[in-house]
Amino acid sequence: MLNVKLTLRINNMEKVIEKKYTLTDETVETFGHVLHRIKAIKSFGYLNKVEKGQLGGWVEKEDNLSQQGNCWIFDNAIACGNSKVRNNAEIRDRAVIEDNAIICDNAQVFGYTFIKNSSKVYGDAKIYGDAKISECAEIGGTVEISRKACICGTAKVDGNARILDEAKISGAARITGEAIIDGYADIRGKAQVFCNSIISGEAYITDNARIYGNAVVCDKAAVCDNAIVYCDARVCDHALINDNAQIYDSAIVGNVAIIGGNAQIYGNAWINGNANIKDNVKVYGRAIIENNVSLYDNIEVLDKVELSNVFMLKGDAVIKEMGDVLTFKNTWSSGKLFSWTRSNNMWTACTFYGNSEELIKKGYEESEESGKKYELYANMVENFK
Repeated sequence: MLNVKLTLRINNMEKVIEKKYTLTDETVETFGHVLHRIKAIKSFGYLNKVEKGQLGGWVEKEDNLSQQGNCWIFDNAIACGNSKVRNNAEIRDRAVIEDNAIICDNAQVFGYTFIKNSSKVYGDAKIYGDAKISECAEIGGTVEISRKACICGTAKVDGNARILDEAKISGAARITGEAIIDGYADIRGKAQVFCNSIISGEAYITDNARIYGNAVVCDKAAVCDNAIVYCDARVCDHALINDNAQIYDSAIVGNVAIIGGNAQIYGNAWINGNANIKDNVKVYGRAIIENNVSLYDNIEVLDKVELSNVFMLKGDAVIKEMGDVLTFKNTWSSGKLFSWTRSNNMWTACTFYGNSEELIKKGYEESEESGKKYELYANMVENFK
């Protein structure tokens, strides 16, 4: 006679519940497990979603699918090993749950999804397509994970986040809020992406980087170390944001620009080309930095200044308008650019940084011609002070 009763012991008290399904004699061997097709022995679920006599998917043992709640395994989906499907969770199509994975609450897993190891899917999460969840990853909230997305390590995805395409979340990364991760984006380390951020293309986010607000990181851009991108900022192309740099407001960093140190790019600033900005530099307002410009130390560039031909600037200059920096070319020897900044009356020439007197002295140490040329330019800028 079919046993339709199950005795549970909770807090030293026995509770007898009525079973909702039984294992049939229909078996199949796969993944090294002998699986049994399940059959409902009573109707249950909203509007009797599962009807008495209905065949379900496959389990290795009764412990894989709880006899309580409305959880069910449909179609040819599989739960094996020590995996558990609990509460109102649903597994459909050809999804596979194995090892010690747990699917609970109102989670839905379908398509060709593969969930294994000690991963957990809970809340109202939906996972479908060819997604893979492994190791100790946790998926909750109302998250949607689809296509060939991969979540592993101790990564946690919750809130209303969406992980699409072939995006990969690993390490101890955290994705939450309304964040969207798609394309071939790779997020790892202890990186955090939240709010309404979008990470797409082949973007790479790692270490302790944080992306939030309405920020966008796309193409082959990378954000690493302790860098932060937030508000409505955008990092694209092959740009690299590292160290403790911050990109925020509506700033844009693109091409192969590198922003590092404690640099801050904000306002409506635009950094492009091969620009290299480090240390404590600040670029804001509607400033534009492009081509091969390199900014170091405590330089500030703001308002509507456009720097595109300056080779390098150091020191503590504040550049508010185009006349605040003058650039010249050493046509008599090196062929390189050298610059003068008005606010601090200082010169930058490759590795050299100093005042007019020091520049002239440097020139005469190189050659008499260099000394005379630098002296000429030093006298010239006196009219611009």
